[in-house]
Amino acid sequence: MPCNVLYLHSHDTGRYVQPYGHAIPTPNIQWLADQGVMFRNAFCAAPSCSGSRAALLTGEYCHSNGMMGLAHRGFSLYDYDHQLVRILSAAGYHTELIGEQHISADPRTLGYDVLHEIADTRVNSVGPAAIEALTSGIPEPFFMSVGFFETHRSFFAPSSVRDRIYSLPPPFLPDTPEIREDVAAYKASARSLDHGVGTVLNALHETGLDESTLVICTTDHGLAFPTAKAGLLDRGIGVMMILRGPGFTGGRAIGIEARHGAALSEGERGEAIVQRLIWAWTRPEIREVLRSIFLIAAHEARTRQKLRAFFDATLLPAVAGRWDEDERMLRASLVASQVTGVIMIRWLWEIEPLASVTDERLVALIAPTLQRYLSGRLS
Repeated sequence: MPCNVLYLHSHDTGRYVQPYGHAIPTPNIQWLADQGVMFRNAFCAAPSCSGSRAALLTGEYCHSNGMMGLAHRGFSLYDYDHQLVRILSAAGYHTELIGEQHISADPRTLGYDVLHEIADTRVNSVGPAAIEALTSGIPEPFFMSVGFFETHRSFFAPSSVRDRIYSLPPPFLPDTPEIREDVAAYKASARSLDHGVGTVLNALHETGLDESTLVICTTDHGLAFPTAKAGLLDRGIGVMMILRGPGFTGGRAIGIEARHGAALSEGERGEAIVQRLIWAWTRPEIREVLRSIFLIAAHEARTRQKLRAFFDATLLPAVAGRWDEDERMLRASLVASQVTGVIMIRWLWEIEPLASVTDERLVALIAPTLQRYLSGRLS
């Protein structure tokens, strides 16, 4: 029988827990790391709550899965059938949701077999519900998502005078009394999170399900401190990720990079695209026009297909064998931005249905720009 999957996840924790060397007592998370594998260089796919979780559960970046903002503010997945819960259900898994999920305003759209109704998503509500579910003869194999509100702000009040006085802020924050107190409050929330994780792991152990269950413990993104959460530096996208399950020898810390959503991603093709975009973003001439590409690609799957077809069938042959690679990429990107702009304006203002915008029509609409960028010198 396939192994069960227990998905434990928190809010805004980054890597600031005990196994990653910080003076934040989280003995249960440490115990999980001692028995499993800890990824020292794990990263989320987006430094915001809904985006990162959506990427992890769909294997797609936010511009591909549709989660370009927060689920409780109107954003959603393009296709709720394309996410891990549905895939595991189709493979015969029983699925249950307890607590936080943050990828849908209505959790019923996610496809869980059981949705546990609890007062809130804090540890004192989530923990008992998880215990009851695990000790009441849950069908196997199962996928259980257990999501904790902790360590989201507002934090708990500091629970230790020593923490308030001696807590060392993260290196990107100044060491002042006010920030030490804030860090002490974070520690109190982290202790609560650890208590919740321990509660669930203990129930798993008491029922004997630990012998047949893969445990995934992670968080959505970095700490809720300035320049961390909602930022693209390591402190914003670095996350804890610890796995334990059947066949694990335990106590391993792996330094290679790991990414949320990598298992279902487009693989090397996607990585090549990312590397080219990173290069392009360093070029002032095309940084702004790339923004329009991202905007339209995030809103219309058919547009992505049309852009790709136009790029492959019309644009690349026009630059093939001319100039060096950097010059070809620059010219192609500039033309692609013009194509994107044309589609975006017509689509947003409903001037011209997308289906009627043929390659020939695109070329006619941008002929002057096409001529400029594909011949002569760039000014």
